[in-house]
Amino acid sequence: MDIREKREVAIKIGGEAGFGIKAAGLILGRALFQSGAEIFGYSEYPSLIRGGHNTYQLNISEGPVQSTTKKIDVLLALDKKTAELHKAEIKAGGFIIFDGLNLDSEDWAEINLIDLPLGKIAEDNGGLMMRNTVALGALAFIIDFNIQLVEAEIEKNFRRKGEAVVKANKQAARAGYDYLIKNYSAKRAITNWSWGRETAGESLFLTGNDATAEGMLQAGCNFYAAYPMTPATSILHTLIEKQKENQIVVHQAEDEISAIGVAIGASLAGARAGTGTSGGGFSLMVEGLGLAAMTETPLVVINSQRPAPATGLPTWTDQGDLNFVLYASHGEFPRIVVAPGDAEEAFYLIQEAFDWSEKWQVPVIVLLDKMLSESDFTITDLKRDKIKTKREGFLSDEELKRVAQYKRYEITASGVSWRAVPGQEGGVHLANSDEHDEEGFSSEEADIRQQMMDKRFAKIKLISGELREPELYGESEADLTIVGWGSVKGTISDALEEVRKQKLEINNSKRVNFLHLNYLWPFPVEKVRAVLGKAKKILLVENNKTGQLGELIKQQTGIEIKNKFLKYDGRPFFREEIIDKINELTR
Repeated sequence: MDIREKREVAIKIGGEAGFGIKAAGLILGRALFQSGAEIFGYSEYPSLIRGGHNTYQLNISEGPVQSTTKKIDVLLALDKKTAELHKAEIKAGGFIIFDGLNLDSEDWAEINLIDLPLGKIAEDNGGLMMRNTVALGALAFIIDFNIQLVEAEIEKNFRRKGEAVVKANKQAARAGYDYLIKNYSAKRAITNWSWGRETAGESLFLTGNDATAEGMLQAGCNFYAAYPMTPATSILHTLIEKQKENQIVVHQAEDEISAIGVAIGASLAGARAGTGTSGGGFSLMVEGLGLAAMTETPLVVINSQRPAPATGLPTWTDQGDLNFVLYASHGEFPRIVVAPGDAEEAFYLIQEAFDWSEKWQVPVIVLLDKMLSESDFTITDLKRDKIKTKREGFLSDEELKRVAQYKRYEITASGVSWRAVPGQEGGVHLANSDEHDEEGFSSEEADIRQQMMDKRFAKIKLISGELREPELYGESEADLTIVGWGSVKGTISDALEEVRKQKLEINNSKRVNFLHLNYLWPFPVEKVRAVLGKAKKILLVENNKTGQLGELIKQQTGIEIKNKFLKYDGRPFFREEIIDKINELTR
């Protein structure tokens, strides 16, 4: 099919770090988003301080898009290495924009070659550093997008640097656009876009980490401590930028041990507190996690996963920490583990995490990963008041006066005891990391130990009844049921939509549905058993080596999933891979 007939286009920009690759992609992405397109942006970069090959890919669509594709329509090659590495990804009839590379050979016969003198045009319009902006104009021409809308986004992006910088960048973009009009007037990838979206809520274009930070602010989080660790670091950056207007204390600790320690201290003092890191940093936090559990201090911990063990692949993606967070820290204690599947879910789920942590006085672990944390998502219907967050479990000064003897760890049917914070009259108590009695005094008595363990674990049944069930997408009855968790959601959802269209075209009635688990612990046994127990064929999709969710399902329900699609090379699932696997299993 000619790509002029498509309603989605994939653009990849590649080159050496320092070329402004992601900056250019984001400017184009935001301009397209403002015009009504839906966008998904995905970046790849090596774990180097400087240099290395970087790419940023935009999938642009008139309808929902939540994933990246292996195949692309347009490649912008800012160096020769980009052309060599990504040539095979360009679809027949696609485009490559380059600067003076010797590509005129039979190898490129099915691809439209756009030789654009990026360097010269940049030099003529402000300097070599403007190459990425020149390329922006060229990309606008290729996809038949209004260059004035790109210029408007350039102005927003560079306004803080002064009018001269804004003017130079606008001129550079316009020069790239005009060069293609003059020399390649017949070369267009997409025409007749019908921009515009209808939504009852707010529309945003942002990363999963940005959405998480926004959700934390919405939840009333007023203390966040972290040590920078890819890919969780930008949560720290976003909160720092917004700390004054939102009255949140943001603390960059000297290490992850300190980060969880001060977060627990802030929560003990009455703050709504959280901390965030990646797997290696979470490893350092696990003793502190046990401290929060023993003292029944509310705490939200974000773990944005990357490939491990040790330093692993610091800038790539993985889902290898599920088993780790389910059992992290010594001993036994209740916890909640959740994993959003996209930026919108990250915004809402982090709010619920803070509510649950305070209500049940347990640690809540939120699992992200690099794919979710650093990719750019379109949210088309965000409702900031959807989650009615509230603070629970505190005794007021007046209530404390009516209590004959305050017991911080009073044994209750629910397992939850009322909280007083330091400084409240009559609320004096110990927050003791040893096993303790109801007042907090250390105790090694057998009966007290058993009573306090039973008290803490009494919460699990009530927590299980409050967490929402996994979402089943598609028909209740299907020939193939896909199971996944976290960030695989977007790729599977987009793949299912394409497969549905394919099967309609070829009159194939095979049906596929998708069970997505956001709430991983306490495990939703009944819902998972109900769906998978009647499934004809099941496919497990995970970004790890051992199929950790599959093993958890087997452990909790007795259902063994034989068809596993596991990917653990640091890359996310590409849409085509899921489509091929679905077609293989539904022939």
